[in-house]
Amino acid sequence: MPFELKNRRVLVLGLGASGMSMVRWLAGRGADVRVADSRAAPPFAGQMRAAFPQVKEVFGYFNNHWAGHSPASANEMKQR
Repeated sequence: MPFELKNRRVLVLGLGASGMSMVRWLAGRGADVRVADSRAAPPFAGQMRAAFPQVKEVFGYFNNHWAGHSPASANEMKQR
């Protein structure tokens, strides 16, 4: 029995070449994709936003001086 991804929330960690490939694959199967990357401007951010505007993202919040606290954008993502 195939694994159903339609409307499932899925988190992709990292938006390099392999992360972008995973976003394409998951979105193509109807998953509710979210992407997180420790870089403020991951290499495929623009391409992802253009091709998949429905994908929710959090970039650059993993190495800040608020370590141990959840940033507002992460809390907002939880609400969606």
